[in-house]
Amino acid sequence: MLVSREYPVSPGELLDVLTDQAFLDARNENFGGKAPSTIERSSESVVVVTPRQLPLDQVPAAFK
Repeated sequence: MLVSREYPVSPGELLDVLTDQAFLDARNENFGGKAPSTIERSSESVVVVTPRQLPLDQVPAAFK
């Protein structure tokens, strides 16, 4: 499956939004985050880690 999106901003601006701590905290609150997201940046990559906990009654049967 291929999903494509276009945004009316530069890639750098989009990266700034997607790695903004306030944005990540708000997203975390909406989707069951258990701890603040951490952001690790290097010259070649950005890694965002968001710990989450999914209630067992919402886990697809194939993963139980």
